[in-house]
Amino acid sequence: MCKFFSFITKGDGIPLFIDTDARIKLKHESSDFDSHSFIAAYHNLDDDLVNKYEYNPWKRVFVIDTMNAFSNIGEKLRDNEEANIWADSYDFSKIIASGYYDLDDASFPIEGIKLPEVFYGNILLNDMKDFKKVTLPRIMNALRFEDQDLTDVIFPEEVDQLIVRHCNLRNVTFPKKMGTLKAIGSTFSSNVILPKGIDFVDVEGADINGMIFPEYVRHLDIQKCDVTGAKLPKQVNRLYSSQAYTRAETKLFLPEIVVDICKNSTIINN
Repeated sequence: MCKFFSFITKGDGIPLFIDTDARIKLKHESSDFDSHSFIAAYHNLDDDLVNKYEYNPWKRVFVIDTMNAFSNIGEKLRDNEEANIWADSYDFSKIIASGYYDLDDASFPIEGIKLPEVFYGNILLNDMKDFKKVTLPRIMNALRFEDQDLTDVIFPEEVDQLIVRHCNLRNVTFPKKMGTLKAIGSTFSSNVILPKGIDFVDVEGADINGMIFPEYVRHLDIQKCDVTGAKLPKQVNRLYSSQAYTRAETKLFLPEIVVDICKNSTIINN
């Protein structure tokens, strides 16, 4: 997996990368700004005929990914020393401040680094051991966890996509603003109140006892959930539920208005 910050050369020591202005301009087309293949395509080069490098601007660590640049007579063009010197001297502050990049704690530990308050990329924290040691941006595009104990964690104020699969979410402070919550198989505290304006909620297999949903959610997946102790939305555009409900239970537990129920949802006529 390519990491921030990635760049390539043609073997001539001249770095080619996606600068801040290009990242902002291309934000609606791609987020792979640190993919070596994306960088090569952006600069109209063959991905297999360039030298590929990575650099951690916070830790000042230079990494050789692959060196595939050759001269016209077939000699391998090694410019890793020049590339390292360039990376050590380059001012990354503008790109870092832009927030247009992705970070994965498994390959890029983020403990102790200062991130911008507004972050447009994705942050994957599956390998984070002590989440409380990390200061996250105030506003984020996407935050992802899996199989983590997040007890008492305070999430950023705004997260467009919060993905927390099979996590302990007891006593967490959720974002005040969320677009998507995917919490498959996770455990919540009772009386969790989801924020108004959340559009997509997938809590398949999660313990949602006592959870309070906003009045309207466009997409709601409650497959394998016991909903008897939850306060579901009054209106849902699309509902996914594997549970079989009687007519009486439907009136008690399910949303008052459901535009479309997925085919695996069953209502018994009695």
